[in-house]
Amino acid sequence: MRLITRSVESLGALEIYISALPDTGSPAEAREMFAAVDAAVASHGATTCRERVFVPEGQLAEYQAARTGAYNGKSERIPTDWLWAGAAPGPVGGIQVHANWQPLRFNGALVGWTFRQDGCRWLVTGGLTAPSSTDDGPCQTRTLFEEGEALLRGAGMDLGDVARTWFYMDHILAWYTPFNEVRNHLFVKRGLLRRGGWGDAPLVPASTGMGVTPACGGRVALELFAVDGPDAHGKRYSAAGTQKSAYEYGSAFARASEVHTPAGRTVFVSGTAA
Repeated sequence: MRLITRSVESLGALEIYISALPDTGSPAEAREMFAAVDAAVASHGATTCRERVFVPEGQLAEYQAARTGAYNGKSERIPTDWLWAGAAPGPVGGIQVHANWQPLRFNGALVGWTFRQDGCRWLVTGGLTAPSSTDDGPCQTRTLFEEGEALLRGAGMDLGDVARTWFYMDHILAWYTPFNEVRNHLFVKRGLLRRGGWGDAPLVPASTGMGVTPACGGRVALELFAVDGPDAHGKRYSAAGTQKSAYEYGSAFARASEVHTPAGRTVFVSGTAA
């Protein structure tokens, strides 16, 4: 097992990024990875605000049990995306940690955190997964956006404040076009996108869509990073380098966004490879 930790500290805030990489991917090693991550978080006196766990197919129950045992009562206080690792040799638990964030709940479940500093506020979600009562991916996408908007409204924010989205989609290529139709329609309705194109400047967030299946049901999961306050919104870039606007092929996301974050400034780069 290998543990990689990176931290950024500025303006009185600390951001910590941890990745645990397995050697074998066995449930026993999973317990070791979760314990190592927990110890790393504790060593910084920090609170985990979001966790992604990539699980070998068929071993979800074993990894959930390993996580519960390693976290010793703290597992329910961490919003987690459970994702199938597919053909990968084992799970990779990617955990983003921020200190002193406030919890966000949806239908009783912890799904994110907010943080305030110097007149700015930030919101980050994890664990927002569409209900699996229907196999209709576009329908699940609409429901997921409704949940995301409800969280944003609860924090006094809206979709215009979102700097970055991450979508984890089951068989993404099979329904990427109808997914884009749902997202485009919503962004036009919210005034972030003109029906004929970007308009004067893009207001839509940077984004990544990945063909990684949510492990706990549903065809799509969503993470948001939003920021609000003086000078917080920064910039959106509709094109970058040799990459033209994504809207030219019917997708509504900025190639990158640059925003003020607790530890300085962050550039979110779109795309699966990014």
